[in-house]
Amino acid sequence: MVCDSEVVSVVTEILGSLPIGDFVIKLNHRRLLDAILDISGVPADKFRSICSAVDKLDKEDWEVVKREMIDKGISGGVADKIGKFVLRKGAPWEMYRALIDEKAFGDHAGAAEAMEVSKTIFTFINKYTPLHYFILYPLIHSFARFHRTFASCSPTSRA
Repeated sequence: MVCDSEVVSVVTEILGSLPIGDFVIKLNHRRLLDAILDISGVPADKFRSICSAVDKLDKEDWEVVKREMIDKGISGGVADKIGKFVLRKGAPWEMYRALIDEKAFGDHAGAAEAMEVSKTIFTFINKYTPLHYFILYPLIHSFARFHRTFASCSPTSRA
């Protein structure tokens, strides 16, 4: 995980030196996504197809993604449960604390493990780079893959 954190920090340093303006790096954890799909009631054989729909949230609005998930065979109710997680975003520690405080994952072992890994990653990243460049998306955006943690970056205003 130290290597993952160093890679993310180098990317942040490079982006910060370019004349691209403000940017944000979006972090997620695919195992956390798997846990959320499981908690929401997605059958295991549909995880990957539903993941591909969720990954489109970077380009499509929720209603389009929800319709695709329903077209891929899950109910609207299951899609809504997924939406309660995937539509959230925020600063890493803010999201981590909120999800833990709310007991959003119940006693799901996979989610607990993923959250512990996320906590470790945030701690390591914070040693190298200020976390204000980062937003935690519990389950979406997997453009650049870093071992257990997934990240993507795009120009943005930090609003």
